[in-house]
Amino acid sequence: MDNRTDVSKAIGIDFQFHIRRQHFQMGLNMSGTEFMSNNNVQAHLGYGYRKEKNIVNYAVFAGPSFFYGVLALQDSTYGTIPYYYSSMGVYFSAQAVTKFTYDIGFGVELSGEYSPQQSSLGIKFILFFSGSYRGPKKNYNPHVRAENKR
Repeated sequence: MDNRTDVSKAIGIDFQFHIRRQHFQMGLNMSGTEFMSNNNVQAHLGYGYRKEKNIVNYAVFAGPSFFYGVLALQDSTYGTIPYYYSSMGVYFSAQAVTKFTYDIGFGVELSGEYSPQQSSLGIKFILFFSGSYRGPKKNYNPHVRAENKR
């Protein structure tokens, strides 16, 4: 049984990080009939591949997701009855970002979720902020040759 069959508007946030050379993503999506009129919330954790260069960032992630929400069901006796649901599923995302500077960019992401209760597929326009660039090393030791050319 699918909980939703309509088109929803969503807003979300994702955080991508790495532990050594393993890349992870965790995030939250909220969707509803209008922006900020949310009746479905989904959280996900993904493991994947990420390639960041000076002007582009590519990433693909997949992993488990958890969602919950509410539907308004119509009953002839009781009127409108809320139906609360929650379940787990599988989440995936693939994104491509063009960066204006090394740390800031704009891109597009194809994401989806599948579970026996609910499936979703969508395109997100994303703002990208990176903390990868640290700038030139700020070290000074008069007894060691400088690493940064001046």
